[in-house]
Amino acid sequence: MSGEGLVSRPVLRCRLIVVGSPRGRRDQWLVGLSGTDPLSDTSRLLRLLRVPESQVRVFANQTAAWKAAAEGSGMAPATAHLVASQLRRGELVAVETAATPLAAYWYATTLEPPNRSVAAGTFLDFLTTPAATQIMRTPDDGIPRSRFRPPIHVSIWS
Repeated sequence: MSGEGLVSRPVLRCRLIVVGSPRGRRDQWLVGLSGTDPLSDTSRLLRLLRVPESQVRVFANQTAAWKAAAEGSGMAPATAHLVASQLRRGELVAVETAATPLAAYWYATTLEPPNRSVAAGTFLDFLTTPAATQIMRTPDDGIPRSRFRPPIHVSIWS
């Protein structure tokens, strides 16, 4: 995303792959809402593979598309690290295509520094740290207990 007053910073390099059930259909493409955005990595992949619109089914989110793929309904584009646990368990398999793996990047977009809140700046700085990268790469693993800080709620009774 770009525009006057906005700054985008790359925060994660990843790979887009195609996944499906070990014994599922290969004639339907299952996508989340990003598949409807012509500028998305998913749409870019579908264009590279010349997938006709008649073979694309849109789901409410990527997770739902991956679930349908695991159930054998078709193939789904996926960010490789986000489906790693399903691949390890054998629920999904990587499907080779002429265009995958496809390099993709996640960006964080904020206001320019003079107009950015301190909190937004701090969060943007955090997103480029090794700890944030680890969390984004392995979201199913959570974070070590020693690093977890639960929210604190204070109630005052009178």
